[in-house]
Amino acid sequence: MIKHIDRTLAVLLFLGAVVGHTYGSFKFYGHDPLMLFWSLHASVLGGLLGILNFLRTLRQQDRALACITVAGTAIWTVSAVRFGVLIGNSTDQRIVMFIAISLGLIALGLRSALGKTGEVDLRVPSQRATTFEGARRVSIVGKIPI
Repeated sequence: MIKHIDRTLAVLLFLGAVVGHTYGSFKFYGHDPLMLFWSLHASVLGGLLGILNFLRTLRQQDRALACITVAGTAIWTVSAVRFGVLIGNSTDQRIVMFIAISLGLIALGLRSALGKTGEVDLRVPSQRATTFEGARRVSIVGKIPI
């Protein structure tokens, strides 16, 4: 259940950034190429964070990826808060939406980064992969799995 919530939040961040933010950028800055350029960079950043957070949900044991997504999403949250201050309306629905989604992704990303995803490897140590996931050890004498 939590995995589905995590993925939904990642998709919402992606769609909000790529579709919503891009549309708003063209609507408000279509006449100003310089502002449009920088505004579209924020769309790219949000889209990338959405994709990375979705990838994190597929690779729940990758703590480095979880740390990267938590840091990036925290920076995105600070940017959303700052944007709200700049426009003089911190309760704007766009800002509240991005902050809520981001805080959810940060919480779930921290859960992954700390290794609390709920997936415990119950195999005995000799049955666990040693070099990479799915690796099998084979004895030198014959091809008998160890």
